[in-house]
Amino acid sequence: MDAWAVSLPAVRRFVGRSIGGYHSFWKATGCRMRMTVNALDPHRRRYAGIEAARAVAAIAVVISHVALITAEPRYFGVMPFNGVLKPLAAGVDFFFVLSGFIITTVHWNDIGYPDRLGRYARRRFLRIFPLFWTVLVPLIVIYQIRPSFGIPSQHALSNVILSFFLLPNPDMPVLGVAWTLTYEVFFYLMFGLGIAFGRNWIKVLVAWGVAIITANLACPDMGFPFSFFLNVRNLEFLTGVACALYLRAHTTPWPAAVLAAGIAAFAAGVAFVPDITDPQQVQEVFTLVFGSASALTLLGLIGVERAGWFKLCEPAFIAAGACSYAIYLAHPVADSIFVRAAMWFSHRLSIETIAIGLSVVCVGCGVATHYLLEQPVTSFAKHALDHIAAFAGRRSRAIAKRRKVQKEGPSDWATQEPPATGYLKP
Repeated sequence: MDAWAVSLPAVRRFVGRSIGGYHSFWKATGCRMRMTVNALDPHRRRYAGIEAARAVAAIAVVISHVALITAEPRYFGVMPFNGVLKPLAAGVDFFFVLSGFIITTVHWNDIGYPDRLGRYARRRFLRIFPLFWTVLVPLIVIYQIRPSFGIPSQHALSNVILSFFLLPNPDMPVLGVAWTLTYEVFFYLMFGLGIAFGRNWIKVLVAWGVAIITANLACPDMGFPFSFFLNVRNLEFLTGVACALYLRAHTTPWPAAVLAAGIAAFAAGVAFVPDITDPQQVQEVFTLVFGSASALTLLGLIGVERAGWFKLCEPAFIAAGACSYAIYLAHPVADSIFVRAAMWFSHRLSIETIAIGLSVVCVGCGVATHYLLEQPVTSFAKHALDHIAAFAGRRSRAIAKRRKVQKEGPSDWATQEPPATGYLKP
């Protein structure tokens, strides 16, 4: 009953958003089919093509991680499909480009208005931290109770603190996939500087990009913290920013061809990256190949969506994209649990069949996490922040009123004698 109590309101909200999405689509396009994209609408909540691509990227990361964990000697010791699935971790590169694109599209009009910084921070906090803490805290407890789980650095107090607040960390975070979230949060902070200080902040981003390229060419083996702040993966956020700025002023010519080129670039990267063995070179190739492929895919998806390609599948695509963050966060825990159970079938099933089954189970756990955990936890956090803001507002108004009284002194009526009460005796 508890699961139904949580999921039924979510279904009703989903249906309402879907109907509103159809209305917004026809209103925005004027029922005309176009092969180019106009300036982006910052008030539009979802682009169905992007949401579908977000889900595909999350599933690709799941498949890659399943392949890696099954290849560990303590489990099966064999890489399924001869290792061709490992480069599917490039879904992370798509997420980075997409983050730069979405944040710039949604919050571009907030740049230069410091009074909007609080709303921006609130939205970014609710997007990342409620579900992340819900997954992380039980994992911290388990690692402290069972030191044999995880790696030694994940049990250190310093690592726990850095992981909890998603601060730059030289070691693997307690929740391994959270390393990407540290880059996300850092980019959010960089964009927040633009909201606070205005559009001259673009010059700071350009300088940051130049510094990243120069540092990696001059000294590819940088130590921490330079390896974080000047990591080549940060260029993918800047690529997303560039895509958003391009679409604000231009159209995407032949978006179907651009989308096909992006998909082809992904396929070429998946085919050729496994032949590269140097870790630093792999990271650079991932950024160059998959970052560029992500940008082309993004530009093409926006274009073909405005051409009406996804109007029939829009509700399903949006629902799939909504689950992507939960799939990404929950799948490592599900993978670690079910890979042990899968060893019971090691003599009956091929490693490829086991990898496919594990991937399906991990994705299913992520979808369940979205509806049973992410939605109610995020809703609770949103209401909690509203109450805190209301209390802080009342408190600040009371303090301001008290200071005004202390500065100006009591009003005239407060210094007058009270009126006589009762009747005077003759």
